[in-house]
Amino acid sequence: MNIYKKLNSILRRDNSDRINWFYFFVLIILVVLLSFLILQYKDFISALMTPILIVAFLILIGIVGFLAALAVVRSLFLVGASLSLIIFLAQSYCNVPTSARIADSQLHSVLGLGLFYILFIFARSLYQEAFGDKEDKKFKGHVVILREANNNKKSWFLLFLYALFVSLFLIELYQIISPIISNLCVYQK
Repeated sequence: MNIYKKLNSILRRDNSDRINWFYFFVLIILVVLLSFLILQYKDFISALMTPILIVAFLILIGIVGFLAALAVVRSLFLVGASLSLIIFLAQSYCNVPTSARIADSQLHSVLGLGLFYILFIFARSLYQEAFGDKEDKKFKGHVVILREANNNKKSWFLLFLYALFVSLFLIELYQIISPIISNLCVYQK
């Protein structure tokens, strides 16, 4: 709704063609008073606007970071059971005495194929979280939500922030999982 329609709906409170002059004069007085206050306290208002804009910017960054974290955590929960099973099997094999371990190369291939499959499922789920699911029309991806919040325009800044936060969360996830995998007995020689 544009400003003219809003003003018109305020002035025509009873939905008639007659303008309610009382509301019109109150609106004019409020505009004049607001203009006077802005001119009188412009230094105070300009000093106040800087922290308000900084807080609004930080809130925007927080929302984008939360959406990125949500996408990574949802995707991780999807593959968590498979990843836990692969790591559990490998650690259980490593707990077997060295003389009884005869399938190191088979464990290598199971770990490789299992981790490749888990990585594929994780990437697909992360893509669906970011861009939406084509089959499920009700689920919109986070990038689509950010675009709709920006009046269906691509905001490269928001996309960059989203990709940056997703990358940071993926790096953290790699730093957590990498020592677990690299300390398995089949990789220790």
